[in-house]
Amino acid sequence: MSNALSKNSFALAGAYAVNLAAALYFSKSLAVLHSAYLLAAALALLGLAIGAGFSMAGGKGEGGSAGKLVVALIFAAVHGAVAYALARYAFNLDWQTALAYPVGAAVAWIVFALLGCRYPQGLSALLAAAFLAGGLVIALRLGGVWAGLVYGLALLNSCLPGGKWLGRESAEAEIWERALFFASLLAVGRAAIQYYLLQSNYAALGVVITHPYTYVALFAGVFLPALYWVSQRDRFCHPALALVLLGLVLPLALGVFVHVRPMAGFLLGLVTASFLLGILFTGTYGMGLLSYLGMAGATLGLPLFAKLSNLSRVARLEILGVIAVVLFLVLAFLIPRGEASRPPQEKEA
Repeated sequence: MSNALSKNSFALAGAYAVNLAAALYFSKSLAVLHSAYLLAAALALLGLAIGAGFSMAGGKGEGGSAGKLVVALIFAAVHGAVAYALARYAFNLDWQTALAYPVGAAVAWIVFALLGCRYPQGLSALLAAAFLAGGLVIALRLGGVWAGLVYGLALLNSCLPGGKWLGRESAEAEIWERALFFASLLAVGRAAIQYYLLQSNYAALGVVITHPYTYVALFAGVFLPALYWVSQRDRFCHPALALVLLGLVLPLALGVFVHVRPMAGFLLGLVTASFLLGILFTGTYGMGLLSYLGMAGATLGLPLFAKLSNLSRVARLEILGVIAVVLFLVLAFLIPRGEASRPPQEKEA
């Protein structure tokens, strides 16, 4: 269990770093009194500091106790109010955008209270996903992509104290951390889609999924997290190799064969499927890493996609053939090794 906790902590720390970096990048669009970059950093650090302080209150045990719910509510009110006051009065941010962080704090408390009700795990996960996605919609309406990223920071700042109050090794704490992790991924994914559309000059057109190529790319994005989850469940591919093949090679190859614009559909499918599957299934933090790699490959590969957009159909088919042969050889080598590495009881089943 301690190894799992350390892996979860590493994944959450990585998600926090990516969310903060994206918030800093999109801060350049804000009109505030002082540096917008300083505002994003201050919101993150103050939230972390308040969360660390509140995590010392309460202890391990039943997450549904009234005392813990009250402490969690006070925590949500305090770090939400401090963040709003900082953004609104110290940086003169407009009141709507300044509300994004408090919305994240409030939604985090709702999810905490929901998990304290001890519903069946599947129902708890679905309800948490609904509230977290709904909160992101509100944040985006309040202030666009930057507000969505600040919403994600508020969720992640709630992770440490909430996990302690729920009991670090409880099933509710596991759902709590996984839900906040993938909710922040959803916020970063929305930012990645916006960045891709802006850099490709298709922001005004958006993602039109009725376009044939866009539909194919959307389906590929939806399919990818499920394929990774199956590969890890059946252990027919090493996790690191699966991440490279599915998280980098496949998105880059896809970007060569479809038009630049439909790749935004791939990001849309990837982020949506990762969010839902990640919250519903346990042990899926690797799926989050896969999604981050896919987002990085698609966005950073945009210059390559644009450069190769004029390739002939024959040249594209030749490249596709080479990739298919390489993938076939890799899988032909890995599948027998995966079968041999299975425990004897699994082979007999």
